Amino acid sequence: MFTETRFPTSNVYFKGVWKIHNFLLDAIRGPENFMTGMVKEMQLEFSKYWSEYNLILSCAAILDPRYKVKFIEYCYTKLYGIDAQRYVGKIVGTLYSLFDEYMQNSVCSSCATGISVVATNISDVKDEFEDYKTFQSTRFQTQEEKSQLDLYLEQQSYDLNSEVDVLRVLEFMLNEIPRAIKNGTRHFDHSGLHN
Repeated sequence: MFTETRFPTSNVYFKGVWKIHNFLLDAIRGPENFMTGMVKEMQLEFSKYWSEYNLILSCAAILDPRYKVKFIEYCYTKLYGIDAQRYVGKIVGTLYSLFDEYMQNSVCSSCATGISVVATNISDVKDEFEDYKTFQSTRFQTQEEKSQLDLYLEQQSYDLNSEVDVLRVLEFMLNEIPRAIKNGTRHFDHSGLHN
C-alpha cells in the first residue's frame, strides 16, 4: 500500500490509510462470512486511529496538486455517503484557518520590525491602534482578493498517478501566485514541475 514511494509523506499516507479504511468498511457492509467478526474488531480499532488523524492527513493531501479538495470529497463520499460534505467542510475550514494563521504570523513578523522602529522614533508614546493598518489591509485583502490558497485550490489537479515533487510545486505556487496576481493572471504554467 505504501510501497509506491520509499519515504511516504502525509499526503501519500492519506491515500493508503483511506484505502484500508474503505476496505474494512466494504468488508463489514458485505455478506457475512467467517471473518466478519474479526473485521468488525479491526474496524473498531482502525476507526479510533482514523478519527484522530484524518483531519491533518486530509489537509496534507489537499496540498498535494494531484489530490486537492475534489479527491478528498470523493474519498469521504465513499466512506460516509451523503454525510461526506460535513467532514469535507470541516477539513477545508481547518485548512483555511491554518492558512489564515500562517498569513497573520507572516504579516505580524514582518510588521514587528517596522513597529519597533516607529516606537523608537515616537519615544514613549504608545498608540493602542498601531496594528490597525495591518489588520485593515489583511481584512480587506481577504474580502476583495482571493488568497494564495484559493488560487492554488482553483488550479487543475495533476493526474492521480503522476509523480510529483509536491514541495517543489508548492514552492513554485507560493512564488508564482503573488507575481501572477500583480500581472492579473489567474492560471499558471506548471507543466514542467511533474515527472
